[in-house]
Amino acid sequence: MGDPVRIIHVSDTFAPVMGGIETQVARLATQQAQVGHDVTVLTAAMADPTKGVPCSVGDGLVFDDEDAQPYTVVRSQWQNPFGAPVDPHAPGRFIEYIRAQKPDAVHVHLGELTPVAMAVLAALKDGDTPTVASVHCIWSKFPTVPLYRGGAKLLDLYDAPILWLPNSELTATRVRQVVSPDRVRVQNNSVDPAGWKTEPVPHDGLVAVTATRFALRKRVPALLRMLREVGEQLGLNGAGQRPRPLLVVVAGEGPGLKAAQSYLDRRGMSGWVELPGRLSKDALVELYSRSDIYLAPSVKDAFSISGLEARAAGLAILTRSQSGFGAAVLDGIEGRAVPTDRAMAAVLVEWARDPADVARYKDHNQAVEMPYSWKNALPQIERAYKDAAALHLSRM
Repeated sequence: MGDPVRIIHVSDTFAPVMGGIETQVARLATQQAQVGHDVTVLTAAMADPTKGVPCSVGDGLVFDDEDAQPYTVVRSQWQNPFGAPVDPHAPGRFIEYIRAQKPDAVHVHLGELTPVAMAVLAALKDGDTPTVASVHCIWSKFPTVPLYRGGAKLLDLYDAPILWLPNSELTATRVRQVVSPDRVRVQNNSVDPAGWKTEPVPHDGLVAVTATRFALRKRVPALLRMLREVGEQLGLNGAGQRPRPLLVVVAGEGPGLKAAQSYLDRRGMSGWVELPGRLSKDALVELYSRSDIYLAPSVKDAFSISGLEARAAGLAILTRSQSGFGAAVLDGIEGRAVPTDRAMAAVLVEWARDPADVARYKDHNQAVEMPYSWKNALPQIERAYKDAAALHLSRM
């Protein structure tokens, strides 16, 4: 990247909550700090949400331990009985902080409903600070798109000098319904491929994995129903078959985990479908080293970070084609992107019976580095900051 710059990220939520937005913001901030930039993250997320009612400290802004990460984290806190990142004081505090710090760029991060980030955008639009807005999810047709469209008109954001960076082309289709298409540029999620590269470990049969949250949007129940069909066709359900032609590992946690285990037990699938809970990065890398296929059944993932990690690890990809991630998978080269759950089940059965295609996809994915890496993304993001600065200058 170019000369060091001062960057402030704004995100309603952040660590210790670690979903897709939080993960991508943390990794982007880390990457930028490691190449020499001065990076700060402003967030309304509490450092310890289990405490429930934090007390405001000083002006309400609390700094994390400086040794915890290579960037600065500043949290807005108030007496919130729910422990959630819903803070009516945060926008004003953040704007005051930004104006005092005079950064070279402000990078705002939006999800489905992120009121703090939107309020900061509205306040910055008439200032002289270059501003970009990453959109990390596919905004729902209702109520999010109409709500944001109305807000953009009310707050004069439609053609404001803000560069919008949706994380996939699918995400961009909704953003263009809210703001001027001229202000929209796709900036895909990224990972560090070297951190996920594995040395394959020999194993019997095929191993298919996914790393997910047991939440509605991730479609874990649909995945389990799909696997039940696969098990019936391969004679796995209730059979205790050894050696097994297929083992499936669904890693992750969430409110649906207990129900998922109950489903497997009732259907006789526990012998070949495992639910180990949430795994650390090191544990995932070790799992991927003895795996063959990554399953991505969600149709609402804007651009799956876990899918990118698995692709970087060299696994063959099996995904629904409707998601932002599925649209980016090279069908027939990196794996398969198919239109229905039934088609996913059929492909998995076919692969279990004849794994030749899986071996071919793995060979390609282990030999060819995917383009969604930080070394490619960081120069693109720096260019976005410069282009956002040009938008402000054109308004003067």
